[in-house]
Amino acid sequence: MNKKYLSFDDIKYLTRKLCDQIESSGWKPTIVVGVSRGGLLPAKMISYYWGTPMCTIDVSLRDNSLWYQNFNINLALEIFNNQNILVVDDINDSGATSVCIKNTWSNSLTKSKEKLGEWPSNQIKFGVLLENQASSHQSNYWGIKINKELDPVWYVFPWEISRVEND
Repeated sequence: MNKKYLSFDDIKYLTRKLCDQIESSGWKPTIVVGVSRGGLLPAKMISYYWGTPMCTIDVSLRDNSLWYQNFNINLALEIFNNQNILVVDDINDSGATSVCIKNTWSNSLTKSKEKLGEWPSNQIKFGVLLENQASSHQSNYWGIKINKELDPVWYVFPWEISRVEND
């Protein structure tokens, strides 16, 4: 498989494009959530751009396994306080991460005193640096669209360099 190495300058450019797209939409995040690990740097950059607080959630769907923690139910309940939550990751490859987040928050809220009802798409949005058009779930905002069905490139982010060099 071909690999494309992204630089920190690429990350800054893609993050800026994502912010421009959000700004053009008229929607503004009041809380930015970085998906660990790949979404942490872009989420921090976006939180500085918008002057909003940032928190994290941990989700890993690599190698056909699911692991998550830190799905703060209080964060999900913020939607009832008219907060706009932007969930940020580096890439939307298959859509599984955003679906996992939606399902986990929805299930937690249904069990809590609050009832979620329909997913609050006007208050919780997803933003990524790279949006795979072949994904089963599309993000609301992205830095650039790719299509891994047509061009199966493995994108290597700067924070992954040491891991890749050891492969």
